[in-house]
Amino acid sequence: MPKTITLTNIMANNEKGWFPATLGNRSWQSSTRTPGDGAKSSVKIIPSGGGECTLTSAEHDLVASHKYYISFKVFYDSAANCTFDWYWPVAEPSAASGLRVNAAAQTWTRASSVFERTSFADGRYPCRFDYNNENGNVTFWFTSCMLFDLTAAFGVGNEPSKEWLDKHIDSFGDTLTVHYYENLGELFADIANAIRTKSGQSGEIFACDFPDRIKNL
Repeated sequence: MPKTITLTNIMANNEKGWFPATLGNRSWQSSTRTPGDGAKSSVKIIPSGGGECTLTSAEHDLVASHKYYISFKVFYDSAANCTFDWYWPVAEPSAASGLRVNAAAQTWTRASSVFERTSFADGRYPCRFDYNNENGNVTFWFTSCMLFDLTAAFGVGNEPSKEWLDKHIDSFGDTLTVHYYENLGELFADIANAIRTKSGQSGEIFACDFPDRIKNL
């Protein structure tokens, strides 16, 4: 059976979807507009002028050798073609850079990345969300921000890929659970059980029989 993994959102804020922050080159307003994924609210971000617009969080504990996953959603007021960066610590190089989302207006889209910070030391650092504001001060909404310590949750060497995380983390929460196969033995045992249930047969299934048994379902 797959292992149940609990993920704790480092940016948790009573399930609101955004985090308290110091603002840079922007104003913001609380909003009830959400993507319907469990986030309770969003913030409408209004650029004050050209150049980066930023949200800087409180300090959070960072283990430099760990892998992390950042995910958030944005909604453009009008069509735009902009990128976002995530800093933690707030120093170059950024943790995740050039995150680009769908340029269409009036559509929630997601940006995400897996990263590590081995060029820095363990410690407490603020995070910073950067809107690179490349397309004429377009207003947008921001929510569903999640930052997970993958190494703490899955273990060293077992951290899943960004593609797996994007597929299996399909809702927002201050904590989430996912089901994860740690090794091929567990995976094939579950496949064998599913074949037996579907076919109504019992008994051992040998590795050489798997392709034909699956085709026959």
